Amino acid sequence: MEKKYYIDEDRKFWKYLLFSLLLPGLLYSFWLFSVMVEDLNRACFYVEDDSDTDTESPSWFFVNALSLLTLDIYGLFWLYKQGNRIQKCAGRYRVNIKEGGSTYLLWYLIGDLVGIVAVIIAITTGAGSLLNAGSLASLANGIGAMFLGSFWVIIAVVVGLIGKYYGTYLLITNMNTLFHAYNRQVEEEYGPEKIYPYPHKIPAREPQPAPQSAPQPKAASGRTIRCDGGTYAGGEFSIRPGETFTLGRDESRCNLVFQDEAISRIHCTIRLDQNGEYYHVTDHSRNGTKLNGSVRLNREEERICYPGTSLSIGNGINRFVLL
Repeated sequence: MEKKYYIDEDRKFWKYLLFSLLLPGLLYSFWLFSVMVEDLNRACFYVEDDSDTDTESPSWFFVNALSLLTLDIYGLFWLYKQGNRIQKCAGRYRVNIKEGGSTYLLWYLIGDLVGIVAVIIAITTGAGSLLNAGSLASLANGIGAMFLGSFWVIIAVVVGLIGKYYGTYLLITNMNTLFHAYNRQVEEEYGPEKIYPYPHKIPAREPQPAPQSAPQPKAASGRTIRCDGGTYAGGEFSIRPGETFTLGRDESRCNLVFQDEAISRIHCTIRLDQNGEYYHVTDHSRNGTKLNGSVRLNREEERICYPGTSLSIGNGINRFVLL
């Protein structure tokens, strides 16, 4: 079993704010979001299913580069898409995040639009007064209008920054919430003693000892998987030592194919060990695989099951017994 590790769930917005206002601090801000985007993908991958296509965030460098080329249009699209992704994945961790992608987008657009409109009004008013000056008094009035325009430019910049920074505050806060949910989930499934702290460095995987079991005669002709309910009810399927059975909706990769939307494209795999003594069962799905009707397997974690174990997949209608 591959060990998991914690994600930093306590990134501070005030640090981002402080450093982003300083030119050298922009490097810190860029680094912060580069790491947070990687952690976002890690936390979301843990609960996303095969049906969640095209949700992975590209690197933060790519996001910024494409945003510059598209005059920030791609940046706004990324914000909307990943905001919805954060909300959806948090729900799968049984955590409620109220803000979706439209909320972040709204705050960023408020900052942009208010700032642009105020700057246009300020420049138009000041420049127009100055150009129409026909006397010294009119020139003085024009200069005064220019100063007033500058005041409105400052107000516009402040309003724009408030909108963008509040949107960023919501984004960092909700990403921390998602990371906290991820940490609690992996801690619950693997135990705190098997999770690396943050920052982490995962060592090479240690070889696991072979499972100990009472000596049993080798099954020369393999074993049988019987379906007790669902699409293949009453069917029996032979499996040879070392062979893997794949269950899911993908016709090109599965031995048993289902049309039920509650079943993932690659839902679970069942492999008989080389001696034919026990099975290795691994769940790859969103809706889960249960042992004996009650124990839900941890996703992507191999479980040893002995003959007599029953499996149910998806909504529980499709049931199998490992013989």
